[in-house]
Amino acid sequence: MDLKKAICSLFEVQAGPDGVQHIVTPITYARTSDRVVVRVRQRGNAYAIDENCGVGFHASMAGGDVESEVIARWGDELSSTGSVTLQDGTLSANTTDKQLIAPRIFRVAEAARQLHAISTSQAQRQAHDLEARFSSAPFS
Repeated sequence: MDLKKAICSLFEVQAGPDGVQHIVTPITYARTSDRVVVRVRQRGNAYAIDENCGVGFHASMAGGDVESEVIARWGDELSSTGSVTLQDGTLSANTTDKQLIAPRIFRVAEAARQLHAISTSQAQRQAHDLEARFSSAPFS
């Protein structure tokens, strides 16, 4: 078995206009089958890597809030400890080193999954609380 080929086959690279590449990763958002998509654009000698606000869309569809105080603190910690930043609701990374493009794609995809999980966890808890309140309420 060619492991390299098997791993690479899990990713789809789609060329877009103006040299934009969209990488459909095998990483999925929590509790969905939606795959994380990462965009790579060349800007001069640098490469911009981001998730094109996809995580915000998916999180809002699941009742999540990517603009909460919890997310702001998580974004600050993410920015201070790694190569990925959260700015204006978008996760992004930049590099001038072509060798770092693939690792940055993974970092952005990983951060997108985390952001989705954190932002939707509160919505899930609220839904469960509501269900518990309805089931314990007396009916007249």
